[in-house]
Amino acid sequence: VETSSRSAWSFIRLLFVGGEALPLDVARRAPEVFSGATIHNQYGPTEVTVNTTSWELRPDDTTVPIGTAVAGTPLYVLDADLV
Repeated sequence: VETSSRSAWSFIRLLFVGGEALPLDVARRAPEVFSGATIHNQYGPTEVTVNTTSWELRPDDTTVPIGTAVAGTPLYVLDADLV
């Protein structure tokens, strides 16, 4: 994001971000580069590149949530005791 020009990425319509937590400051700067894109933050198991949740970023977000389960994927949120 920091080294790219807007015009180089103007054709992008959907941008999916995954792997590590997306910092809020990067999420807020991304539309400057990917001006025509809808940006989705995705989350999944660390061991593989599989996304199990998705969140469409909005300009007024104050955090970057992991989102909700993608279609056909059950999602369980556990506490420290795995309950």
